Amino acid sequence: MIEETLSGLIGFLGGFATRVFYDKIEQPNLIIDNDNNHLEYVGVPSDQGIPHVACRIFVYNKKKWFLNSVAKNCIAWVKSASQETKQQINWVGEHDSININIDDYQKVNLFAILSGSDNFSFGTENNLFPLRPPYRHPPFEFLLKITSSNGVGDTVRVNIRSITWSGSGANATPTIDVRLSNDV
Repeated sequence: MIEETLSGLIGFLGGFATRVFYDKIEQPNLIIDNDNNHLEYVGVPSDQGIPHVACRIFVYNKKKWFLNSVAKNCIAWVKSASQETKQQINWVGEHDSININIDDYQKVNLFAILSGSDNFSFGTENNLFPLRPPYRHPPFEFLLKITSSNGVGDTVRVNIRSITWSGSGANATPTIDVRLSNDV
């Protein structure tokens, strides 16, 4: 009787440990591209008709050598550097959450800038919301965090140092001094 109970307990613990290990190695490999040269800037109209320039960042689900997995229900968050406030932001295409296939990527609308100014907003093409002071004008920093229902996600620190505009009106183009780092 004791041997059967002990065998059952060892089997249960072994199965549990195996399941935890399997779940850990099966997690997707989410990586936020922290190369400043890979940021994408596109002009977007806002719902008020005032043009904005949106900054988009790439999020990859990198292929692993063993047990790859789709990153499910990925959500993007921005948090103040002091982490006292947190706001969900959308993926390109106005999605609150998405799946990222293996060895594929999606883009997050990181922030938008009112044309010709240094007023930053977060949100999407049709739903921009401003940052609260003191994060209204550069320099400031915040964290971008990507979560996944079946993985650990990734976080980068975004430091916006300055913005300058060349040209005017609809032809104005921004130069933004953005520094991305994994120091979180």
